[in-house]
Amino acid sequence: MLKTEPKLTNMQQKIACLIAKGYTNYQIASALKIAEGTVNAHIHNIFNKFRFHNRAQIAVLAYEKQIID
Repeated sequence: MLKTEPKLTNMQQKIACLIAKGYTNYQIASALKIAEGTVNAHIHNIFNKFRFHNRAQIAVLAYEKQIID
């Protein structure tokens, strides 16, 4: 059975893009008009989905998937 690579949701893509630009969780929350806790939850979900351990890995993913605007 082939394993498919996990996909980011639209919100996770937006958050990954802002992480790659160096935004803090607070800045991401302000930019997307969502609660900081919601940002934390999305980042946690990205970590789990891709088995990542830090924000730099999310930034690399954003560049690799070309979701940087």
